Amino acid sequence: MDQQQFDRRRAEDQARQDALLDQIHGGVVGLKNQAHAINGEVVEQNIMIDDIGNVRSAVFAVAARGRGKRN
Repeated sequence: MDQQQFDRRRAEDQARQDALLDQIHGGVVGLKNQAHAINGEVVEQNIMIDDIGNVRSAVFAVAARGRGKRN
């Protein structure tokens, strides 16, 4: 193999590697976007869960006060 063939093959290999790296980059960017979306959903659901817990606590407190007034 002469130097020109070597250089051509090396350039082709680098071009293939660059294309693969571009595909990997696209996949990683997609995963990043999905992770951010999932995080947003988790944050929203945590707020809803906290609200449910607060409502439950308030209901128990009202029920306890009601039982106390009847005794």
